[in-house]
Amino acid sequence: MPDRGLRVLWQANAPWVTSGYGVQSNSLIPRLLSMPEVEDVGIFAYYGVQGTKTRQRVGVGGGITPLRWVDCYPIRSDPWGNDVIHDHAADFGADIVISLLDIWVLADDYGARGYRWVAYFPVDTQPVAPAVLRKISKAYLPVVYSRFAAAECAKVGLEVECVPHGVETRLYKPYRPADRRAARDVIAMPRDAFVVGTVAANKGHPPRKGFSQLFAAFRTFSDRHPDARLYVHSLVTEEQGGPTLAALAEAPGVRGR
Repeated sequence: MPDRGLRVLWQANAPWVTSGYGVQSNSLIPRLLSMPEVEDVGIFAYYGVQGTKTRQRVGVGGGITPLRWVDCYPIRSDPWGNDVIHDHAADFGADIVISLLDIWVLADDYGARGYRWVAYFPVDTQPVAPAVLRKISKAYLPVVYSRFAAAECAKVGLEVECVPHGVETRLYKPYRPADRRAARDVIAMPRDAFVVGTVAANKGHPPRKGFSQLFAAFRTFSDRHPDARLYVHSLVTEEQGGPTLAALAEAPGVRGR
């Protein structure tokens, strides 16, 4: 490692994107910038930046750090940045690249050219998928963000660090009872319903988020608990390659729930 502070290139959704990964970027980048060991942080936003390299001011609304200007790099042709990651890392002079995404989408030579790759990744299969194990072998440091992921990695002899995702409590807080009731009214949800919620992208056939299995399981649950309702936060149409969710809910008979 260099005598100067580390130059870290962060690869994820941009911090101004309100996705799950974007929210984590918004929270973690200011903390990385505040570390004395870190000279600078660049952002490679595979979602949230297109066209050309820019400079943006980043900070977190909770007041953790002042706003700072950082270099922001876009994708090119590959949606995950496999075709430009090495060029971006070289341009920024990155010592470390931290990727926050599913690593099975990355090229086999990711992390093998000139920088150390910290893979901050989910495990959403049991056991760990072979594609994940193949890609993670190139990582300098594997990091997961759930105890489930750490346990599954341990079963296959993969040593990982576990850094759970955080939440900015100055921004995100439990609703007061009156606000909770008002929120239910907005989405026409009965105030006394037991609500099961999911946030999942509707992409691909069959969809990776398991909507068919979810609807079938909820039918079994709601037959025993008639007051239950399922809240699905997703695109209900086929425009991103997934099924029409309303039609998919017909077969198990949960559309009205």
